[in-house]
Amino acid sequence: EIDFFFDLMGYDINEKDQAALKSLRTAIDMIAAGGSPGEDVPQLLARAIQNIEDSVRITSNIKTLRTAIAERQSLQVTDLDAMLREVIGQFSRVPGRDVTINYHPDRVHKKLGCKVTVSKQHREVYANIIRNAIERSTGPMTINVSLSAVKEGGERYCRVVIEDNGQGISDDLKHHIFETGELDISGKRIEGLGLFVVKTLVESAGGSVRVEDLVPGDYTKGSRFDIKVPAKYADTSFM
Repeated sequence: EIDFFFDLMGYDINEKDQAALKSLRTAIDMIAAGGSPGEDVPQLLARAIQNIEDSVRITSNIKTLRTAIAERQSLQVTDLDAMLREVIGQFSRVPGRDVTINYHPDRVHKKLGCKVTVSKQHREVYANIIRNAIERSTGPMTINVSLSAVKEGGERYCRVVIEDNGQGISDDLKHHIFETGELDISGKRIEGLGLFVVKTLVESAGGSVRVEDLVPGDYTKGSRFDIKVPAKYADTSFM
């Protein structure tokens, strides 16, 4: 298990740290040569900070994944509606970006909430998807989050759909993004294992997650993540 987690984070953390060091050393050389910061120095420093922040997030995601695996047998009943509102509030203001997040719970869940049995880390499912949509896009962005009840194969589920109008995910990459060392739309590794964490957390609660095009057949128009988690209701008359 130690080898498993070391392999997951070793490559990405080293890559980010090396990139940060390179930017910092270049900035120092430019300052030393010119006697004062050149016009490229702020960009180099910003790039170094971004790489360090990414490295910290990788460590955080590994901790989340490790905790999720350890807590597979210690799940608790949680109001998914309240969890979604908390996560959306976390991203209500994104510095330097015009990001709008709309939340649409159906009539029943707006009144009663939606109870699911999940781990304490489950909020990272929705936080990771929303964060990825924001960070892997530029310009104005709209994210729509919906919560509804569905019934499949005699089982009741709480269904969360997260849609964005970002750059989307190609058909080839849709088959890999939930794997460890997954790829982004440029064919490079996605650092932080965010979507692998998403899959692990959802499946540990007995649920499922899939991704599809926001506009069928045109992945460049954005993505839709569809998450279903088994529901726990005291009153099932509305189902």
